[in-house]
Amino acid sequence: MGKRLLRLVVDVLFTAGHRRLFLGCSPDPAVRSYSFYRRQGWVSTGSFDRAGDEVLEFVLRREAAT
Repeated sequence: MGKRLLRLVVDVLFTAGHRRLFLGCSPDPAVRSYSFYRRQGWVSTGSFDRAGDEVLEFVLRREAAT
């Protein structure tokens, strides 16, 4: 269910013209979201937000858009 919801949100944002998406995620590998987003193709930007969450980025790849 989580993968489906994330894919829907990503698709809506890309359809709206966004090509780079960002989100904050726990930097702790013991937290489930840490692996979840990375398995979906999100990568660390190497930065952290004010809450201490790691900022992850997803970039639309040409082959993913088709």
